[in-house]
Amino acid sequence: MKHLILCTAVTIIFGAIGMPASAYTHPCIPNTREELDTIKANLDKEPWKRGYALLADDHRSKLNYKMAGPFANVSRRGRYDQNLQRWRNDMTAVYNLARMWYFTGIEDYAKKAHDILIAWATTHTSFSGNESGLDLGDYAVCYGGGASILRGTWPGWTTADTTTVQKYFLNTLWPASLASGNVLGPCNKGDIYMESGIAIAAFCDDTAKFNQIVNLYRTFHGCGLMNTLATGQLGETGRDAGHSYGTLNALAFVADVAWKQGVDLFSELDNRLLACGEYYARNTFTTDNPYVPYGTIDWQWMKNAAGPYTAQRSGFYLLQNAYKNRKNLPTPWIDRKLEEQPVNGFNFMYAKTADSTTATLTPASFPAISLASSGLTLTTLGSQTEGRSATYANGIWTVTGLGKSVWSDKDDDCQFACKEMTGDCAMVAKVTSNQYPNAQARAGLMIRDNLTATIGQRAWVGVVSAPSMLMQSHMRGWTENWGGGGYDDRSHDWPSGLPYWIKIERRGKQITTFASLDGTSWAALNCTHYGNLPSTLYIGLFVCSGTTTTNTATFENVAFTGGTGGLVTTPAAPAALFAAGSTKSITARWLPSFGADTYDLLRSTKSDGGYTAIASNLTNTSTSYVDTTVNPGVTYYYVARAKNSAGTSGDSPKFGASLLPAPLVNLASGGIATASFNGDSAREGADKTFDRDPGSKWFGYKAPTGWIQYDFGADNAQVIKRYTINCADVPERDPKSWSFLGSQDGTNWTTLDSQSNQSFGIRMHMKTLNLDNPTAYRFYRLQITASNGTRGVAIGELGLWGNSQTLPPSQPQQ
Repeated sequence: MKHLILCTAVTIIFGAIGMPASAYTHPCIPNTREELDTIKANLDKEPWKRGYALLADDHRSKLNYKMAGPFANVSRRGRYDQNLQRWRNDMTAVYNLARMWYFTGIEDYAKKAHDILIAWATTHTSFSGNESGLDLGDYAVCYGGGASILRGTWPGWTTADTTTVQKYFLNTLWPASLASGNVLGPCNKGDIYMESGIAIAAFCDDTAKFNQIVNLYRTFHGCGLMNTLATGQLGETGRDAGHSYGTLNALAFVADVAWKQGVDLFSELDNRLLACGEYYARNTFTTDNPYVPYGTIDWQWMKNAAGPYTAQRSGFYLLQNAYKNRKNLPTPWIDRKLEEQPVNGFNFMYAKTADSTTATLTPASFPAISLASSGLTLTTLGSQTEGRSATYANGIWTVTGLGKSVWSDKDDDCQFACKEMTGDCAMVAKVTSNQYPNAQARAGLMIRDNLTATIGQRAWVGVVSAPSMLMQSHMRGWTENWGGGGYDDRSHDWPSGLPYWIKIERRGKQITTFASLDGTSWAALNCTHYGNLPSTLYIGLFVCSGTTTTNTATFENVAFTGGTGGLVTTPAAPAALFAAGSTKSITARWLPSFGADTYDLLRSTKSDGGYTAIASNLTNTSTSYVDTTVNPGVTYYYVARAKNSAGTSGDSPKFGASLLPAPLVNLASGGIATASFNGDSAREGADKTFDRDPGSKWFGYKAPTGWIQYDFGADNAQVIKRYTINCADVPERDPKSWSFLGSQDGTNWTTLDSQSNQSFGIRMHMKTLNLDNPTAYRFYRLQITASNGTRGVAIGELGLWGNSQTLPPSQPQQ
């Protein structure tokens, strides 16, 4: 959940700053020595074999690599980049060569990596440009991971080297990382900034900086965990899959580095990153994921941007290990997504089959709120007091009055029904009506440091009702704001018609404004630091009319810190529910409802009704449930209901899910691959189709037809119950029609399956085809009878599955 809104005076506990559990041990960014040893011991097995081959083949992994730098200045600012690619190549070389040292034991690799890093550390003094933080985040594992490996494993590394590199990281990279302040960029940008921040903090053994990054990760509303929802939506899910993957990958990386220091960010918010990973992965395969309008501090997205997308494996490996291996939680959609992403010389470092390490989390609180029927005092900011009023009746606050505008740098002119607050505080309201006497007419929430018209330190969030619906936010008097002055005013088109929910929160010296359609899925509009903010502020409802005619607005569910006496009403139904099945259970996750104390989860085998409760009075500290009373072959439909002392809501939107079929494992390992043509090629031969990397391929370039086959070996016949085909990099080379054959002798073949006129949605997409085959064969062949248009044919991966690993079906039932 974004925030668990509580309509009582009880404080809600969330995660907060977590200190490293013990002294920093290197390497740790993010791989530990134990992990490096495990990788080294498995370099003859996939995917580590393929990944290591790609690493070793990279020119930046060679002892004859020629350093591109160093330079005093590096800049990333579009077409004005300076020395950027040279810095990237050299930092990649540091990481590659450090790994080559560890995997081969050849000290020359370590010395070369060391010399490149020290050369830059003693020369590079400035990293400029408005996008410096993106590069520093993207390459955090290179300079941070490479330095950490050398420091922790190479005998030639000295204390003086540590001091030199720490000074470089702290004096040059940390200020440019954009993670050094009190605010971060929106969604993927801010999350990428934190990658560099935590890498620098960990290498420098700097607990203050480590805690700063962890705190921002957990409490800053413009990115990090707070810019996600309980169903798994990310702040940029409505933007596109590429930026959303950047978010997911960065969040997983930061959490993994923190884990190595004993801080468990993965369990935060009811295993939120698991929800995000499953939602994201499924969203690239289907288009029916539940979605609510949501966004971040630079834009609000009204529709889901579902659809195919090929990413890379790093983030998925990190999430799979965090949840499947460490916490024994299913990751079915993440597992399937991994089968369609290429292995490269970096992401194989995160592949694991077991992990028994542990970490912990220390809780902290956000300001609680409770419904209020009194406590607000009407004040006029300006001089127009005629016709003003602020009243409460039957759960509704009504505020009426004049006022020219609140869209000003110097003076506000409005009616302000407010309460004095000291320390952290928040206020929520649902705007149910707002007149439109003038284009300057607004209604909303405001927080400020004075009760005069003069603007000192002030923020507001409000609605403009006509001619189109606008959600607006306005900040003045701040000291740090992402994007500067261009991003302290926000105005977004929203779907026409009220009601809308708005929120304003003060936590420390941070003030955040929010908007929501349901009162819990809070999308941050501004998240700004006020360095001179006094302890006492005024928070309340405001209206202005922009003309000589008064404006009247009504607000329901008004709740603020310390509020009392408000009318408790039956909560609305949760706005969305998402469910996903594994082989043994189905996990349902839903959005919380404002004012709910508990939830019931109901289930039916029919989509049109017949729901019965399978779990009742679930507490509002968790909005998920694992259903283990399910049977194979049945689609179950789930709805959630919210409850409090006033009653029970209606049903949430339904969502269907099924158990996955019996687990299978890809058996194609250790055999012999051959092909009708080009089978022995070192780069594009038949064996590339069985290396667990859809990014490599077999390319039969001679004809649009051909075959590729696999020999399990003498006396090693296998029963194949499923085969999978990943397409390669060129659409015209995809197989279009084929037969799948089995043989005992490689001469006489039995047709097990035939397909025609097939297509692949995106590159490396995997088709899953189940077989009704009880017979064990030694040889299996894919006989391609037509390609998708060119003379050649290519396949990224051919999986031969028999009786342990689970993948969701190709066409999930909903």
